[in-house]
Amino acid sequence: MPSEGSHPGAGSGRPEAVRRGDITGEALARGLWRSGLVAGLPVDLGDLASRLGVRVLLCQGLGVRGALVTGRRSIVLVDRSLSVFQRRFTAAHELGHLMIHRTGAGRPWEETQADRFASELLVPSWAISPQWLEGLDPHEAAMWVSRRFLVSRSCALRRLRRLGLA
Repeated sequence: MPSEGSHPGAGSGRPEAVRRGDITGEALARGLWRSGLVAGLPVDLGDLASRLGVRVLLCQGLGVRGALVTGRRSIVLVDRSLSVFQRRFTAAHELGHLMIHRTGAGRPWEETQADRFASELLVPSWAISPQWLEGLDPHEAAMWVSRRFLVSRSCALRRLRRLGLA
């Protein structure tokens, strides 16, 4: 999902590690949880975007899943034709670009960082206990995660695999 953007107010308000570019998407998402900017599951992306001073708009005929427009106030654009689960992941992915990248995104490693940010933000590693998934095959576990965190089953399965739980 190539997008363009930089963090609003890039500079003094950004953690030093982000300014240096040596933070992972997952670490940044965990930092949002620890800071209290994100609270409660499933994640309220509208509330988070508002706290960050970002508008999220659904658009028709976007041509891509999502995009980031920066200026005085950043805007995340999300393709209206996506499922609600895909919209949530796409919005979180674009917020990841906004939080992590200072220049236009679209290079493979930037997309990976934004995907990992979105995954940790929406399905935080601390919120899944292996005991809860005991006895479930990977697809049943993905269905459980999908319902609990409001993500697609494919996103849930990828997340479980990344965490070594499927």
